[in-house]
Amino acid sequence: VTLSTMHGCPPEEIQKIGKYLLESQNLHTTIKLNPTLLGKEDLLDILQNKMGFDYINIPDSVFEADTNWDTALGIIRKLQLTAEKQSLHFGIKLSNTLAMKNVLQRLPGNEVYMSGRALCPITVNLFHKIQEEFNYELLVSYSAGADAYNTADIIASGALPVTTATDLLKPGGYGRFADVLDKLEESIVNSGFTSLDEYQKNARKHLPELAEKVLNDSWYKKDRAKHGLPKLDSELKDFDCITAPCLKTCPAEQSPPAYIRRISQGNLHAAFSSILR
Repeated sequence: VTLSTMHGCPPEEIQKIGKYLLESQNLHTTIKLNPTLLGKEDLLDILQNKMGFDYINIPDSVFEADTNWDTALGIIRKLQLTAEKQSLHFGIKLSNTLAMKNVLQRLPGNEVYMSGRALCPITVNLFHKIQEEFNYELLVSYSAGADAYNTADIIASGALPVTTATDLLKPGGYGRFADVLDKLEESIVNSGFTSLDEYQKNARKHLPELAEKVLNDSWYKKDRAKHGLPKLDSELKDFDCITAPCLKTCPAEQSPPAYIRRISQGNLHAAFSSILR
């Protein structure tokens, strides 16, 4: 079972729930922790200075309400001992969403929760920090901006399972999983391994490299799309999640999906015909 507590859940409550799940219910247990564990100074330095999200405002109350670093380490160690006595596995999940002030007011209310791409550099560096503390022996699952671009690196760094949500809201929906799996398989094969266990043997080397990489990678920066992202005027209906922005917003009325499909099939003549048509 994975326990995802609400922001502001008292630390002693988290520990009691974890102990109950391990002892009374005899369940392998994972507890999801908040990105605030990284600390306000480091967290805002990544978001504002390194990623360019300078408008982000996280009140002190968010950090005060969440479990702090020292308390979290104590909870993890105690629950590890409890799990060991029960012959069960205990691990953590990184990370939850990040509570912040609703500066842009695109949604109602005073508080919103960050997920997706911008959360990745924070969570990867929290992942690195916490594994250094536990000598890379802590079971960690991952959820924060995982996509086809980075999932192979995250798994190579020792995280399992890896879950994704925000990426599936983009054009292609659940079809985007195919790209994730293709890139993961390619990375494993190119590394000369035949299993995920083998692929993760060098996690102690990969995780520090990934923590540094995400801080300098333009993929995670606010100004990644300098000319803005393609937006559609059409209403998003219940079963209409595969309308291609590259088609709807193309001023030349091209059909990129049509010619890209033909190129992938090696039929360059048909692709060219599609463009001319």
